[in-house]
Order: sequence, then C-alpha cells, then structure tokens
Amino acid sequence: GSEPNYFVEKEGIETRLLDNCQAHTPVRSQHEAVGHAVRAVYLYSGMADVAALTGDRELMAVCEKLFASISQKKMFITGGIGSSQAGEAFGHDLDLAPERSYAESCAAIGLIFFASRMLRASEKSFYADVIERAIFNGAISGLSLSGDRFFYANLLECHKGTLDNGHVAHQRQPWYTTSCCPTSYCRFLPQLGNFCFRVEKYRLSVDIPVAAEISCDEYAAVIDSNYPYDGRVSVEITRGGYFELAIRIPQWCRNYSVNIEGVVKGGYWRFRKNWQPGDKIEIVFDMPVEKVFSAAPANFGKVAICRGPLVYCLEMPVESKTSPFGVRIPLNAEFKLENVDDLLPGTLGISCDAEYGDLPEKLYDREMPEYHTEKITLIPYALWQNRGASQMAVFLPFER
Repeated sequence: GSEPNYFVEKEGIETRLLDNCQAHTPVRSQHEAVGHAVRAVYLYSGMADVAALTGDRELMAVCEKLFASISQKKMFITGGIGSSQAGEAFGHDLDLAPERSYAESCAAIGLIFFASRMLRASEKSFYADVIERAIFNGAISGLSLSGDRFFYANLLECHKGTLDNGHVAHQRQPWYTTSCCPTSYCRFLPQLGNFCFRVEKYRLSVDIPVAAEISCDEYAAVIDSNYPYDGRVSVEITRGGYFELAIRIPQWCRNYSVNIEGVVKGGYWRFRKNWQPGDKIEIVFDMPVEKVFSAAPANFGKVAICRGPLVYCLEMPVESKTSPFGVRIPLNAEFKLENVDDLLPGTLGISCDAEYGDLPEKLYDREMPEYHTEKITLIPYALWQNRGASQMAVFLPFER
C-alpha cells in the first residue's frame, strides 16, 4: 500500500503484531516464514495461485523461498509447523523442541495446500515429499480413529507432567472454543485424492501411490497397493489412451525397481505411450526401517525411527513406571515389523530390544536408575493416543 507503516505510526500497533499477520513488509520482500503459521500458509497459497495464473516469476520466486524457509528450517519431522504457542506462530530457525511442539492441525493442512500449489506450478517432486510427510503424520494425527475427537496442537512428546494449556491437550478433545481444526478436516479429507494424484488430459501423475481407481475422459487406471506399509505398487490401465504416466520416486526411497524401463526426470519415473487395457506397471520401493537424526539442538543425542513416509513413536500407558524418556535405543538395534492388533487392522509396528530405566521414586535421587533390556514396539505417530491416556515420544535417546 501507499502507507505500509500506517498501523504502526497512526494506530500504535506493535511491530510484532504486524509480523504475526505477515504485514511487516510487502509480500514480495518476505523471504522467511514468520508469524501465525496457519495464516501464513494460506497467504502463501494465495500468492502461489496468483503467481501461477499471471505468470509472475518474481512472486513465484518469493513463494519458493518461503517454502524453503519452512521445509528446511521450521518444519517438524512429522510435517507439522508452527512451534510457538504464543501467537500460534513460527519460531526461529531450528526452534523445533518436541516437548513444545504446537504444530496446529490447521497449519499442517494449510502447508499441504501451499505445497500442492507449488507442485502443480513447478512439477518438482520435493513438494510432493512434503505433502506426503504431512498427510501421513502431522495432519492426520489431529483426528482420532473414531473420527469424533481432535488435537488442536500436535505434541511430539507427552509425559505425566504434560498439562492441558489452552489448545494444548494431552488427549484429543471432542471440541475446542476455537473450532477451526475440527471443521478443517471436513474440507481436507474429501480432497485427499487431489493431493495423491494429478489427472490431466495427457498425463497421470501418481504423487502418492495409495490404492485408487482413477478415470477421466481420455483413460482409466487402477492402482493396487498397501501403501504406506508396503512399497509394492501396481498401476493397471483399464481404459487405454495416449498419455504420460509419471510416478514419484519418494525422497526417502534409496532403491526401487520397475518392470518397464522409463525415464526419471524431476523426481518422477515417466513413460509415455499409447496405453492399452491390461497394461500393467509394477514398481517396488524399498522400505527399510531407518534412523533419522535432527539438526535441531533440542533433539541432539536422540534418534527418530521412520519407515517409508511414516514417522514412528514410542507410546506407553500414562500409569507406567517408566516413560519413553527412560528408554535408550541401541544404534545397532535389530528392527522387526509386527502387527499392532489394537489399532487399525493392518497397522505395522516396529519392534526392537532397548534399554529401559525405571523412573526414580524420589524427585531427585543420587542413585542411578537401573537399566534392563526389554522389547519395545513403536507405532505410527499419527495413531498415538487412540488406546487411552498415554505418554509418547518421537525422538528417543540412543546409545552407541
């Protein structure tokens, strides 16, 4: 505007409040994500739309910098964003302490909206990597399996001392005085197909290879998979046509195989031809259990366990004598997959032997806790707190 400092000079509004509204400087001058995280990603989504529709390369470059600011410096491993409860805002770079992770559900959903616009505008697969991370972890974690209880804030650590504070709760709630997060799921969930596939006249892009039936005027296909628990994916053409099939190679995947030799470009396996009914593409993404370390100072000396796009956590009953913070994972641990029967059918957990330490009986004790080896089973982060009141941690101490 012609008076960018009007609210500061005329109305006496503090500059920090302008930051929270992303009104501290014209949008073309913004290169770091600041302020209210939900409001930010909705603003950035609008900017990306305008840039794409008008061909404004300068504005699109700003969107790219803002996305990089979020995904490289201010995003939790779950795809959650907004680390500060004060102002529901982004913190400074690497301010990603798990015990203070606000990570509002609406913010993760908004990040998916922003990333999907950037993906459509650029065809760069790393935007789809962020969409996938958020969908399978930090966005859907806000919704209970029963579908009627919600997290407003999504903690990455929860223990006996975690207190409900405003919108931060250690158990999902049926409603909140600010109802944005529960209602956001009503419009987010019906759009999931749009975030997994892009159906165009001459191209079918499989960004997230979940099982689906896809059809348009030009062609039709069936995707068969048990993703995200299994990396085996098949795409069968049920109505032929001339188009390019593009399947994203996920950032987490180190090795994959496909039964048809195509071209890899922009992070996608691609093949263009006149497809016939019955043509089938089979691709296998290796999904080993992996240890992930963080540059955030709060996570130094800890490790997160991931498999494919899923981030795992250790959950324990709140009445347990120990806690996730008394567990140490050996870096040479032998991980095994196993079914978790008391969650959704087909849920795969990750088990290993780890060192347990019981909590001291006194508040402060000079006696070191005794450690013993026990089997632990980690579950997908998005599914925690569906089996009663519990403690939980994503990043766990490790021993070499």
